This record gives sequence, structure tokens and C-alpha cells, in this order.
Amino acid sequence: IFAYISYRMLRNILPCLLSFVLLLASCKKGSTDDSPTQTDSLGTGWSKVDIGKEIFFIDIFFTGNTGFGTNEYDIFRSIDGGDSRNMAHHTNLGITNIAMGNTNNAVFVSAQGGKIYYTNNGGESFDSTKVDDSGIYDAYFVSENIAYALGDNIWKTIDAGHSWDLVHAFSSPSSSYKTLFFTNEMNGWANAGSGLFKTVDGGITWEKNTSGFFSGVIGAIFFNDADNGYISNKNNILKTEDGGASWKIIFTDPEDITIDIHFVTKEIGYINSIKSIYKTTDGGKNWTREVKLGGSGRSPQFVELHFTNASHGWASGLIGNILKYTR
Repeated sequence: IFAYISYRMLRNILPCLLSFVLLLASCKKGSTDDSPTQTDSLGTGWSKVDIGKEIFFIDIFFTGNTGFGTNEYDIFRSIDGGDSRNMAHHTNLGITNIAMGNTNNAVFVSAQGGKIYYTNNGGESFDSTKVDDSGIYDAYFVSENIAYALGDNIWKTIDAGHSWDLVHAFSSPSSSYKTLFFTNEMNGWANAGSGLFKTVDGGITWEKNTSGFFSGVIGAIFFNDADNGYISNKNNILKTEDGGASWKIIFTDPEDITIDIHFVTKEIGYINSIKSIYKTTDGGKNWTREVKLGGSGRSPQFVELHFTNASHGWASGLIGNILKYTR
């Protein structure tokens, strides 16, 4: 049963064309992996935190020591930086992404419909609202109360999730994986399932990037500022230094597909694949492997990477554990 659940979640949260990941999960449906487990290699600062034998988080998000993780239908809350957690809310739709504006305001979106869950008191209680969309894949706060959400359309809230206004309707809705990232209220990027798009007017209009790099799979998006940003594409990480006018490949993982990106400064950043985490200290010129999972394990492995600053970070997706980084 857990192999089947992991397949469903991978289908919702990873780029749909990562066929080998989906094949791996589906092949394990109804069974467990009894192959020998090799030793995990954890770099300095990384440690495992037990979250329960059969639990894994497909998304995790912290602001300070307060944060949330979701294993699809359950939302867990931590107030001690992830060392402990409690089940805070159960949903009837599978949560695929979490966004936080501060320790009080958080929204939780589902690719299975237009329902958006939110809390404005740090997870003490939850409410929900609905938008006219087939599914919301991602959300992003640009301030404590203002956030954008991406489905077939772009939605915006100015009251921390209570109400959402339609900002833009994409002409070619897609059921493929989608994600968005904003550097401020005006400037943002979106993988709308049909390509990479950029806005400079708060999501009202979007210009499609015509680079051949983005004709297929687009994974994570992360920008340090309006000019400098990174995108994962299959097993490559691409970088722009001119606001997306040009891109170059700065990293290729020959063993795996790159999934998530998080920079804590302009120079220091992390990326992860299914079984590894890499770090750069020079803006992506050079990378070193910080974490390597041993053995084949059960799917999924690493899905989400999140840092609050250079000294605190988390990686989730591993069954029974999250990885925590503290320096």
C-alpha cells in the first residue's frame, strides 16, 4: 500500500516526464524492497530525524523553528525546527505543496482540485477556500500576507489565503507538473506545464521563454534576484545572470535527475537528486556531494529541499526520516 501511495505522490509532485522515477515506483507497487541497504553518507551538519516508520513528507517548509510537512492527506506541524512534530490537520485532497508568509500564515495546495487550505495562527486551526481551477500545484508568498498560486491559472491573495483573485489565465492549460517563484510582488517565473514564463507586472501578463532548454521537463525554479536564477531540467541545472535572456548548464548529474534547488546566499546553494544532495559555495561554478543515500531503498527518496538560512535546512521524502542540516 505504501508503494502505491508513493507512486501517486511522485506523479503529482515531480515532473511528469521523469519516466524512470515513475517506473521505479510502479514496479514496487504492493511490495517492499528487501535488497541489502548500504550505509548512507551524511556530510558535516547533516543528521537524520525519525518521523515514524512509514511516514514520508512530500513537502516541508519552515519559517524559523515553526514549520509544516505533509505526507499527502495529513499536515504535520513542528515548533522546534523539525525535531518533533504533531499531526495538525487531515485533508480530503492530497496536498502537494506548502508556502509560508511568516510563522502564522501558511497555505497548502492540491493538484487534485481548486481547494486551498490555510492557517493564520501557525497551525492551531485550519480553514479552506476554493478557486475555479482544476488543480493548484504550487504557491509562493512574496510578503507576510501576499501570495500567488499556480494551476491552470495564476491566482493572488492579499489576505494570507482567505480569498484569491484570478490574475491570469494561461491559454493552454496543462496537467503536467507546475511550479512558480517570485523575487518580489511584481517579478516572477512559472513553469505552467507548457513552458517557462516570466512576469514583470505582478502576474497580469506572462512572456514565454523561447530557449530550447525549456521545451521539455522543467523542475524547480529558484532566483536570488531579478537577474540571477537557477532551473532544474532533467539531470541538468541551468543558470541565468541576465534575467532569463540567456542560460548555461552549470551542473549535470550523470547518475540521477535533479529535482530541487535552494540558495541561502548568492554564492551558497544546494540541489538534490533522488538520492544525493550537492552544495556550491561559488554560485554554481563548482559542486560537492554532501549527502549520498546507500542501497536502493523504497521510493520515494529525496523530493524536497528547504533552508531558512545558511545554518538551518531540511530534506524530505525519505521514508521514516527527514534530514536536518544544522551548523
